[in-house]
Amino acid sequence: MEESGERLKSLIQDNLVSSLNLEATNYIDYFFDNVHSGAIAGVGVPVLLLTVLFLIEAIEAAFNNIWGVEHSGPFLEKLTAFWAVITLGPVLLSASLWMTGTVQRSHPLDSFPGTPERNGSQTGILADSYGQTSSKSVFRPSKSV
Repeated sequence: MEESGERLKSLIQDNLVSSLNLEATNYIDYFFDNVHSGAIAGVGVPVLLLTVLFLIEAIEAAFNNIWGVEHSGPFLEKLTAFWAVITLGPVLLSASLWMTGTVQRSHPLDSFPGTPERNGSQTGILADSYGQTSSKSVFRPSKSV
């Protein structure tokens, strides 16, 4: 952690030293020498979690107001659901992005017979070379219009 603090301090001093006087540089040195990352994390993480809980509570209150819900349920039940959203949400989002990237890189549908070429000139119901579905093939009416 000290190495990143030293790099940040040198970055600030190298880029801002021409516009800062010596007294400001001394204040920056004093600040970096007295920063305790453990104390900052010990206070910052609980404050961040409380902020996220209050944000989700505000979002729930807005939806309850829109849908006309008068009583939203017991606090412990809401806390459990909110905690699941906070912890599982980023994990599921990361897994989804990883799986999407893996599927798009591997092109598993190329091995099936009758799969259209992926050169952009011929598109079908399957995804084209940009990973998007052709609107011509999906939204084609069944009868002549």
